Amino acid sequence: ERGDPRFDQVEALFAEHIRHLDSVGQLVAFVDNAAHLWRVGIEKAVGRIGTVLVAEDGDEVVAFCCGVIRALPDYLGGAKIATMPHFFVAESHRGIGVGTLLRQSFAQWCRERSCTSIETYVSPNDPRATEFWDGAGFQLEHTQMRWFLEPL
Repeated sequence: ERGDPRFDQVEALFAEHIRHLDSVGQLVAFVDNAAHLWRVGIEKAVGRIGTVLVAEDGDEVVAFCCGVIRALPDYLGGAKIATMPHFFVAESHRGIGVGTLLRQSFAQWCRERSCTSIETYVSPNDPRATEFWDGAGFQLEHTQMRWFLEPL
């Protein structure tokens, strides 16, 4: 929920997430206060069109999942879907099922809101994440490419 004190820990984990994304080839550079800006933006969506779910070990947030609901365009049927742009498990808690439980919780949240599918983003330079999502039944649909333009 908005104002949840755990957002401080989620913001710190998002900063770790940023470092991870940079390490696997994020092309668009994050600004200096990106984690805080992300938090401000996502807190506005929580409870309306989005959620942030967390996994905790005691009082410590060790993983988070951020997702929002949107509708596909009419020419694709207009179905309600979930987009999960950020999903991160602290290195110390990887490989022990934390991510699987978090993914399952997010899927339940989506089902309760009548979403028909979930989409997420994975770097081609992140084989562990690709394996995780493949193993969960996600299917490759697109490859995003970026071309940086020279200024006029």
